[in-house]
Amino acid sequence: MKNNLENFRPLLMGFINGKLTAKDAIAVNEALIHSANLREEYERLRKTAKTLDTPSFMDSTDKIVCKISQTPYHRFFQNAGVWLVIGGYVLLVGYSVFQAITGDGRLVPRVATITILLGIAILLFIFIRKRVQTHKTDPYNEVER
Repeated sequence: MKNNLENFRPLLMGFINGKLTAKDAIAVNEALIHSANLREEYERLRKTAKTLDTPSFMDSTDKIVCKISQTPYHRFFQNAGVWLVIGGYVLLVGYSVFQAITGDGRLVPRVATITILLGIAILLFIFIRKRVQTHKTDPYNEVER
């Protein structure tokens, strides 16, 4: 019986986690039926694995945020906020461009508006380029949260 325990002890955690092949799982199951020592070891490891199984790394505030983010209104208000910011920005830039074109001829507002728009375009280009590069090389690309 001691030989049986020593042969199957390394396979017990794989059996508990369901990581063994079908052939190995059947062999471990048969050994558990025939060996009381192996069953005791199995029960001890199963209790330990249950204790260690998936500790929560979320704070209570994270749990609340996750619960709120699953409500249908959260998505609506998030999208509404984004569109309001974008709309306000477009109106502000449009007004600046209109004033630069039809203004009293001062050079400073025109240069300032063009500089701001050029800077935003450069930053947007850099952001998109970096995001595409990160997306291509991200080793956790296939992992879902």
